[in-house]
Amino acid sequence: MPPAVTASTTAIILAVATIALVNGVAPAHAAGIFSLHDEAAVVSGGPMGNPCVVELTSRNAPFTYGSIVYTPSAVLTFADLVDLSADFSMQTGCFGGGSPRFSVTVDYDGSGALSAGDRNVHIYWGSLPNFVDCPVGWNSTGNLIAATDLRFDTGQVGGTFYDNHTNAVNLVGAMKVLRVILAVDAGWLADQVVLTDSFKFNGDLFDAACPTATPAETSTSTPVPPTDTPTTPPVPTSTPAVTSTITATPTVTPTASRTLKPTRTPRVEIQDFCAASPLSGCRSVTKSKRSLLLLRDLSDSRFDGIIWLWNHGAATTKEEFG
Repeated sequence: MPPAVTASTTAIILAVATIALVNGVAPAHAAGIFSLHDEAAVVSGGPMGNPCVVELTSRNAPFTYGSIVYTPSAVLTFADLVDLSADFSMQTGCFGGGSPRFSVTVDYDGSGALSAGDRNVHIYWGSLPNFVDCPVGWNSTGNLIAATDLRFDTGQVGGTFYDNHTNAVNLVGAMKVLRVILAVDAGWLADQVVLTDSFKFNGDLFDAACPTATPAETSTSTPVPPTDTPTTPPVPTSTPAVTSTITATPTVTPTASRTLKPTRTPRVEIQDFCAASPLSGCRSVTKSKRSLLLLRDLSDSRFDGIIWLWNHGAATTKEEFG
């Protein structure tokens, strides 16, 4: 893992505004602010051309997560999004548990500002259907907002886990985008450390800037020219004896304080809600350990979610889901 140059918790970094053409058209541009949150730090060791990148970390004990958050400074709707990408390099672990991903927060309750009633459209990195790639070296996500496959999770806004961009626009296209999160938060499943760079959102591009060293202050003195005035030798005088009394001063040792990390919500055992055996008439999988049901309820509701994968199961039509 590269050595950290500087760490940042909600450190504000101004976006570098660059207007790019997407399919020959300048995208809707809302120059905004990129910020680093939680376990996010600028580190050295980036690809050629940019020696510093952002390291995002998610671990299990204690649970931590890292993110880069983009906040538009002008009104921008979900339908206005035409360019969303990032360069990355996995340092620890693989994709999984819905991480890494882009999460687009929309003004679902119409309040005009970020609130508890807002919802996310998640856009997962990697390959369908499980998004569990283990890429090596530096890679690019490509422009995921232009993806035509089923990597859009619209479950929070009335859609489904496997959805496409067209349906996402149908559901929330007119809603205001409040923020876009590049999230790494599956440490509860396995440790993840991701280096990322060139986070691009429509016309804004974030490249981590290496911190510059502040030069040490030096003092200069002006020489005084010699004079021809003779110096009178000092006259010795008697100095009375001084008796000094030393008073001991107690030393106060500061008590170290700990910064508490967000805690992981205790796991709810499935047997608290389910019978000991499947109900009669239920479909079953044809291969063991190929399907998955994950419920994620964290102290930070931005990262709550549910993931259900039904692989190698009994044949089921879409209509049968009701």
